[in-house]
Amino acid sequence: MNEKRGGLFLVVFILLVIILLTSNISAIGIRAPKVKETFDFSPNLKIERNYQIVTNAGKTMDYEVYGDGELKNYISVDPERFYSIASGQNPTFHAILQLPEADSEIGPGLHDARFCAAETETLGEGGGQIGVKTSSCAVIWIRTLYEQKWIEFVFNAPSVNHGETIHFTINVKSWTKQDINNINAKITIKNKETGEILETLITQTETLPSNEEVILETYLETINFLPGKYSALLEINYDGLTKIEEKDFVIGTLDIAVLNYTKQLENNKIDKFYVTLENKWNNKIESVSLELEIDKENYKSETFSLEARQKKEIMMYVDTNPLEMGEQKGILKINYDEESRSQDIIIKIIKGKDRGIQLSLINIILIIVVIILIITFILAFIFFILKNKEFLKKKKEKQKKLIKKKEDDDW
Repeated sequence: MNEKRGGLFLVVFILLVIILLTSNISAIGIRAPKVKETFDFSPNLKIERNYQIVTNAGKTMDYEVYGDGELKNYISVDPERFYSIASGQNPTFHAILQLPEADSEIGPGLHDARFCAAETETLGEGGGQIGVKTSSCAVIWIRTLYEQKWIEFVFNAPSVNHGETIHFTINVKSWTKQDINNINAKITIKNKETGEILETLITQTETLPSNEEVILETYLETINFLPGKYSALLEINYDGLTKIEEKDFVIGTLDIAVLNYTKQLENNKIDKFYVTLENKWNNKIESVSLELEIDKENYKSETFSLEARQKKEIMMYVDTNPLEMGEQKGILKINYDEESRSQDIIIKIIKGKDRGIQLSLINIILIIVVIILIITFILAFIFFILKNKEFLKKKKEKQKKLIKKKEDDDW
């Protein structure tokens, strides 16, 4: 019995120590009018920015400032280090991105320049506490065009119910220094199971100037198609060049509808994003997941299932720190039954509450938990003492009885 009580005390003591050691949460952020920007390359382009370090480490710390990303060799920061910054102070550093004369030095494509700040020690160094070293970065993207004719595109082949019209769209972006005189697309519709070609669609023909965008589109009436799985083979033709992509889609009642979603998120935090879904199919759909894309940032939900005709609210987390204030266009993608469908959405990023207040609330909760554990420990200790006294009292009485019995026997 005493061994069980000793084990209970040990468990309570370990939990108490862990909570006390981890009660401090370190946080760092970068604040600026825009923490994510994109520019096209130009010779010797010089971009200067002032960034503010947002601290909430709960103690005085040093911070390192540095450049990172593909273009880190073209970054300079001033100062490179801050010393003895109290928690809640927000020092500012100056950053310069100086691009080279020739874009050939960095090559074509999309390149990142990151301006970062990091703690130079963990909470465990010198403070006797356990912590995690954290960092945060702002980013500038530099887009460099290709010498040869080059495009990037996004092909959208949505699933629909039988009888609805499919709107195929191809968002094409020029990534070339040359103008494209003629660009169009052919979409071949095939039966997914047999590979049989059922119909061929042709989009309009457009011109595409250097560094511009165009949307190619066409439609498919599904009234004469049986419900089932199909594939759309896309062939983009531009000035004698070709790019190909194939996507699957479904005609029929296998569909998940988006009934509602969170329209506003608070900035500078990891916020909750809710989506209400409805299963339009008459059977259970397994392995459903959501993907949310906002300004090149991607977020995913856990996998779940939907019963037949079920309506269900799904919650996922969105880190709004990289996102700018205001309305943001996004794409909500639903993956299910080895298929997927996408929906354009608009989310407004609004000013949130002070993160310091949120952290202090966390600390308050931790303090309450610690107090409860301390009270539990004290009560358990008192119980142990009382039980021990009772045990000693009974033992003493037993000894007295034995002595008295021995005396009576001797008499």
